Amino acid sequence: MNKTFVDTGLGIYSYASATNFKEVGLFTIGVGFPTTSKHEDIDAKISEVVAGIQKNGVSQDEINRVVANVSAQTILGRDGSGAIASELNEAIACGDWTEYVKGVDRLKKVAPADILRVANTYLVEDQSTTGYFVPKQSGSQNEGTAQPNNFMEKEGPFYYRHPESDGHAHEENTSAVSLPVKNNLEETISTTDIEKTASAFKREKVAGIDVVSVKTSAKDFVTVAASFSLGNYASETKNDVIPDLTVAMLSKGTTFNDKFKFSEKLQKLGVNINIDASKFKINIGFKCLKKDMDQVVALLAEELRNPLFDAKEFENLKQQFIGNVQQMLNDPGERGNIALSQAVYPKNNPNYSLSIEETIENIKKTTLDEVKAFHRKYFGTASMRFVIVGDTEGANLNASLKKSFKNWNGGVTEKLKFEEASKAAAKTELITIPEKPSAELFIGQFTGLKRADADYIPFYIANYALGGGFAGRLMQTVRDNDGLTYNIGSRMAGNNETGGYWFVNASFNPDLFQKGLDATMVQVDKWVKEGVTAEELENKKANLIGSFKVGMATTDGMAKTILGFIERGLEPSYIGQYPKDIEKATLQQVNDAIKKYIKPDKMIIIKAGTLKEK
Repeated sequence: MNKTFVDTGLGIYSYASATNFKEVGLFTIGVGFPTTSKHEDIDAKISEVVAGIQKNGVSQDEINRVVANVSAQTILGRDGSGAIASELNEAIACGDWTEYVKGVDRLKKVAPADILRVANTYLVEDQSTTGYFVPKQSGSQNEGTAQPNNFMEKEGPFYYRHPESDGHAHEENTSAVSLPVKNNLEETISTTDIEKTASAFKREKVAGIDVVSVKTSAKDFVTVAASFSLGNYASETKNDVIPDLTVAMLSKGTTFNDKFKFSEKLQKLGVNINIDASKFKINIGFKCLKKDMDQVVALLAEELRNPLFDAKEFENLKQQFIGNVQQMLNDPGERGNIALSQAVYPKNNPNYSLSIEETIENIKKTTLDEVKAFHRKYFGTASMRFVIVGDTEGANLNASLKKSFKNWNGGVTEKLKFEEASKAAAKTELITIPEKPSAELFIGQFTGLKRADADYIPFYIANYALGGGFAGRLMQTVRDNDGLTYNIGSRMAGNNETGGYWFVNASFNPDLFQKGLDATMVQVDKWVKEGVTAEELENKKANLIGSFKVGMATTDGMAKTILGFIERGLEPSYIGQYPKDIEKATLQQVNDAIKKYIKPDKMIIIKAGTLKEK
């Protein structure tokens, strides 16, 4: 599918999936494609791919790669008691819990003849259903801006990037931000054994890299979380898509292996090397079998140090990026997020997001030479941090790093310089997007809080009481009691490197939007005026500490959390101190923080969707 659609530029993405339940399920094929293509032509091409499988089948080598990948992923997936319970549950849903144990052995018995037989038996065209989604033109970003009586014009336009995980989970809900192709909201976290003492963490410099190693009870596999800094790139550039384009080009082949050979090598090892860019850093993560560590580190180094940067691949990639970003023109959540960040931050602040139109224009004008120059300056070991957690004994990581990263000295170690946010005045903005059954509400304001500030944890607890999951006040009132929404919550964002902001986000039926907004403001006002109760405080502390400890059952969670700590200049052993810092926050500190940082008369309200101006 990818070779047929994505590599040729016909599609932005493609996939095929099969349900695996005891009951009859579906085999699904999907392709996202530019509006310049006709959906009938795409459908015909899909039929050609299916017909090719039905006629020619697949090779034994293709099957071997899939089996090797699934075999490794099965072991890597058994990361903690929660993951094991979940996989057992999935096996039960398949109709036989022993699939958890025997599934890979059964898979190894599949032959090319089986693939041919199944494709011809089940991929029958007259039993298929085909659906197309063809979007209409979206509304303009700033159409219909409502302003309160006390409105004061703020310099700069509005716009924000969607908060989503950057793949690096930390212990708080905050966000760093990047190109809207993906999100960077840091989720509430996970790690391993909080009872570990400082001696359990081994830290040393290896090939210029700050390496932290932690041995846990994981068997036969390890997880790696790594990063290196982009210094002041975010506040100095006018084109913030270059890091994302650079990172995306890494998987398009190296000077030693084309993208197909490189991908096949990783697939045989059952490994996915995830590399992405945020505003401040390049993030790296992977999980592998201990015995494969040397091969995986060598492939990682090859990808980071020697990307091919093929011109044709680059132009194809740009079209994929443009297609992905264009889809966001019709997304109320994306549009609302962008508008909020533009209302809170000045243009030179890293948390400010360009409009979707500006992002598309930046993608179009970016050159391959700019990507190469970015890679030469920012990629290297100067600020690289590398955390490995799991069955580390005998993994020989240090030897692998020394061999694969020898004489790689690039990168930057700059201290951040940026324009801090001003105290933005209250305003209301309406973003009209036609024919949307759900509208998005954002209520927020700049707090200026940074992760290292003394008030951060007290305010974090206070926010958790208001909008932290199903037990938060917003869910219990606006959702459960009033029945106005399925999803509502509040978050802190942008705190790790800069002064952050706070916001509430909710989805409403357009007809219920005003009721939802009014009900939400009732709860926010009550939270500010009355604070949280002593009982709430103790419950929220217990929730936060408990979820932190539960999350420590995975190598993935621990690696990402320790990486987050050392990126902020903390020691890995802070993993034991963090729950104590939560516990010692007092009711007075928590309620004082709410009044200090939240000003109801300065709320920024963003409405996005099919709404009438009121």
